[in-house]
Amino acid sequence: MQSCIQVGLVATNSTANGTMTATFSNVGFTQANPPSVNNADVQATLGQIEFDVFPNPTSGQLNIDLTQYAGKPVRIEMYSLEGKLLKFKEMDEVQTTVETLDLSQLQRGMYWVRVKSEGLPDATRKVVLNR
Repeated sequence: MQSCIQVGLVATNSTANGTMTATFSNVGFTQANPPSVNNADVQATLGQIEFDVFPNPTSGQLNIDLTQYAGKPVRIEMYSLEGKLLKFKEMDEVQTTVETLDLSQLQRGMYWVRVKSEGLPDATRKVVLNR
């Protein structure tokens, strides 16, 4: 193959709030001559975009440092560990470097915060909520 391919496994549930378990076994991928990949080249191509969250753990107010997204449209998403989208916030253009999310309505535990911006790779951070 001349171009990059992606391989993955997916398991879905037919109900929005249901629980499911999936087991994959005997999964493999073989390529006769694997290409050498330089991670620095991949990050330079994609552009390494990062964001920080603080304080982490938090007691309810979470600050998200969006300095690297200044001037760009972003979508901030909050997920449970199970992958359920709990809340989101969309901004047409990041104008302040720190955005605050109120997590006081959520239960104590661990969550994922994902920042998306068109043309950039998604970035995700784990957040611990202690209340």
